[in-house]
Amino acid sequence: MLPLSHDEVVHGKGSLLNKMPGDEWQQFANLRALFGFMWGHPGKKLLFMGGELGAWDEWDHEKSLDWHLADHDAHRGFERLLAHLARTYRGTSALHALDAGDRERFQAILAPTLPLSRHVFGAPTRFYKTGVVFMAYLNGHQSHFRMVGGMESARSVVHLAELFVLADRAGLFADPERAATRMRRVLAVAGVE
Repeated sequence: MLPLSHDEVVHGKGSLLNKMPGDEWQQFANLRALFGFMWGHPGKKLLFMGGELGAWDEWDHEKSLDWHLADHDAHRGFERLLAHLARTYRGTSALHALDAGDRERFQAILAPTLPLSRHVFGAPTRFYKTGVVFMAYLNGHQSHFRMVGGMESARSVVHLAELFVLADRAGLFADPERAATRMRRVLAVAGVE
């Protein structure tokens, strides 16, 4: 179990948000990173008394939670992040298998994605984001395959075509027909028909 517990946020220790360095934006960014790391780490997740609000004040048993914080954009955004992490965790069978101590099932679920991961993060690794954005485009999370500074061209069309094949083999397309249509568009722009 991975609790950010009562002991972390009482008896003068301050809230998790207040423990973060930097200005308000940096503090929220650090808190998001902390919870993102926690969700990506094996083990059951446990929040303590309003942790999803990103409270400035440490928890106090004498008063109610700071529900009014949900009226502020930064706190509402943090709450949305935790809701998204919880939905992702709940919908990820590999993480559930790992939490249950079933390493064999965990490996079996993830094994089909290994060739794709190796391909996306292959040298030069600094261009891995092109593969991530390409997968987001193929799966319909964005309507275009464009990146700042033209970085969508950081990987060759051959690389992207192989990425498509590996993702398809791993069964990672929510809508395979849409992914194929979008792949054909990318190939057409490159002059491949």
